[in-house]
Amino acid sequence: MTRPTDAYGRILNVWKGNYASEIHDLARSTEKLCFSVFHESTAPLREGAQEVTNFIAMHPKVHADVYRILGNAARLGAYLKNRPRRKGDQSAGQYELQTRRIEWMRGLLVGIDFSEISDARVRHSLEHFDEFLDETALKSARGKLGSSTMFPKDVVASSENAFGDKGIFNLEGATVYPLRVYYAIPRTFLNCGRRIDVGRIANECKDIAERLENEVPDLLPVLPGSGSLIMLSASAYSDDTSQGTNAYTKAP
Repeated sequence: MTRPTDAYGRILNVWKGNYASEIHDLARSTEKLCFSVFHESTAPLREGAQEVTNFIAMHPKVHADVYRILGNAARLGAYLKNRPRRKGDQSAGQYELQTRRIEWMRGLLVGIDFSEISDARVRHSLEHFDEFLDETALKSARGKLGSSTMFPKDVVASSENAFGDKGIFNLEGATVYPLRVYYAIPRTFLNCGRRIDVGRIANECKDIAERLENEVPDLLPVLPGSGSLIMLSASAYSDDTSQGTNAYTKAP
């Protein structure tokens, strides 16, 4: 069966502005959120009368922001990584357009590493935390985690050294088994045994946003995150010379 290249190419051209602006806004907002987490999570290293090298803190906002970052990363990954057609709820036309837009976007982003963003294990680690707890509970009950174990959950620590022999607690050989911990200095998040490099996510988002700003500036809104009202006529899809649209009003 012949792939309907021309028809789907015209559809993609009409909607390029929507796809590009969505990816750009997600990348920029996620980058900004990352640097907010970097600043807030390292506050104990900057504040106080005495020099602090190790710390453990309860910081609900940092964790809430990290979850938002990972959710955004999963959304970005969906725009950038092709996947098999979902049987039952994705038509052949939807899958064809999905394939076309991902090919187009990856062509714009060639040479950029977005492996941390597109790693499906990031999303899975959030969605299946309950199963990870089940597995950990069984290991603990069967003595597979040591005779004495500390389970840090929803805490911010300077680094893994905060739980070590020279850390804040005298654990006397006890095992540390993190459930959900953000490490401020290396900028990593340990969740369900999966180490997620938030620093890399920030860099990848920055690279994606800058590439789009350089390659397709006319497809992006004047103000990132601004809304739009889109009016299309049927003729938009029949014009072979269409080069894409920008649905956003330019500033005078």
